[in-house]
Amino acid sequence: MLASKRRLYPPPADSYRSGLQTVIDVFSRSGMGSKWFPRHAFNEIRSWRECGGRYTARPMQRPFGIFSSFLQRGAEFVVNLRSEREIAAMRRAGLVVWGAHQLALSLVRPGVTTGEMDRAIEQFFLDHSAVPLFKGVPGKVPFPAVCCMSVNEEVVHGIPSDRVLLAGDVVSIDTGCSVGGWCGDSAVTYPVGEIDADVQRLLDCTSGVLALAIQLMATRNRWSDVATEMAKFVRDYGFTVVENFVGHGIGRKMHEDPQVPNFCTPSFRRNHDFELESGLVIAVEPMVNMGSKKVRALPDHWTQSTVDGRPSAHFEHTVAMTDNGPVVLTAGPAAGDASANEELV
Repeated sequence: MLASKRRLYPPPADSYRSGLQTVIDVFSRSGMGSKWFPRHAFNEIRSWRECGGRYTARPMQRPFGIFSSFLQRGAEFVVNLRSEREIAAMRRAGLVVWGAHQLALSLVRPGVTTGEMDRAIEQFFLDHSAVPLFKGVPGKVPFPAVCCMSVNEEVVHGIPSDRVLLAGDVVSIDTGCSVGGWCGDSAVTYPVGEIDADVQRLLDCTSGVLALAIQLMATRNRWSDVATEMAKFVRDYGFTVVENFVGHGIGRKMHEDPQVPNFCTPSFRRNHDFELESGLVIAVEPMVNMGSKKVRALPDHWTQSTVDGRPSAHFEHTVAMTDNGPVVLTAGPAAGDASANEELV
């Protein structure tokens, strides 16, 4: 069946678009602008046809993890529900992303540079007729690589370079691609040689909270219930959930509605919560810090680092809800799945 999309009744006139934009502009120039209509919170006001039957004030989005400040304000969103055929197409992209991470795993070692690994993964995507999702993403400086590689205290969006990995480092590799117009996105934090026990505990916590979220998607009805349990899981380890960046819907585009936080606030539960229903496809990506949850941007305009210099970890999977429960689209092929293995040859 075709993917369905939630709709609202249409507004009385198309003039609403220009009127709403005018209100935002006026308030942004006034003293009340930062409180009610912060300019950074909107990219554009999309027309009725552009947003599939509803006006939507779009939050500012960062390219690889959605910036989450807009979760504190009310906004409408549209969730695309995917058919079985579409989810199967996304699985093909997910397998290529999984293959890229298998390559990364074989390359991570003391002495390798993050730039070398990025070039190898870019060639892997080329060999599999996959289009990288990250390279060229607009910003003050277009993102120059096919992977985000964030080392130690870097949380997300690290730029691959000639930086040499050292024994005891950890490197978070986040990458994605599209195959046949459908996207897959996944992240793993890899140890470089032997790492300290407390850092390994951080990796165990972050991979564990991702596994918990996927497990709970089978038994909970709404994302807020999952996010609440995720935050508690991390607190019980003594670590903190990064709140500046969250997961996202995914499909034809890398970033689609809904926003998928790894924590829950009353505002999210009231204004942004969503049902865990068949056809939903989301990128679940907990980011966990050893110390403070706060992050800061580095001068390269992309890399986000912990404010206290303590390590961070990041794990992510693209997950589809089906009639039989959650399916991880960026997992490896099941045992005996010859067709999946053939796609990666």
